[in-house]
Amino acid sequence: MVGMNQSEARSSSCSLPLIINGGRRMQKMIDIVVKAEDIDHLGHMNYMKYLFYLEKGVINWYEMVGIGRKVLDEKGLGTVLIQFDVSYKQEARLGDQLKIITSLTHVGNKSFIVHQEIYNQEEQLLTRCKKVFVMFNTRTRKGIPVVQEIAQFALQLNKENTL
Repeated sequence: MVGMNQSEARSSSCSLPLIINGGRRMQKMIDIVVKAEDIDHLGHMNYMKYLFYLEKGVINWYEMVGIGRKVLDEKGLGTVLIQFDVSYKQEARLGDQLKIITSLTHVGNKSFIVHQEIYNQEEQLLTRCKKVFVMFNTRTRKGIPVVQEIAQFALQLNKENTL
């Protein structure tokens, strides 16, 4: 990875499925406690709150990778969500302690895939989500190759997992 230029990282990352070995992934975990304002009339967490917390997970993941909002804004870049699939498996209730895991699972040329899972304090899977993002130049309003921070980390992760 050291000495690899951005062009090499981009071309190497084209359609790169991440090899996941022993649960090691480019992942970020955050903890949330379900509050009273998260609960709907059915007595469980409203589906929109799941989406809100999943987004918090992605924001924290971007920060971990080194491409938080400030960095993206300075570079005139962003990400556009082009596919969003969410499955609700079980309900979250008031006071539940949720763990949101956000993992990079695929890097293409201009897009990447993030999977997210929400677990409760009993380690029961509550929600599973798949998001497909496209890198986006905010000035030209066009898709661009995945930024070096993501592409290089994906390549390094694959290298470590195949050794």
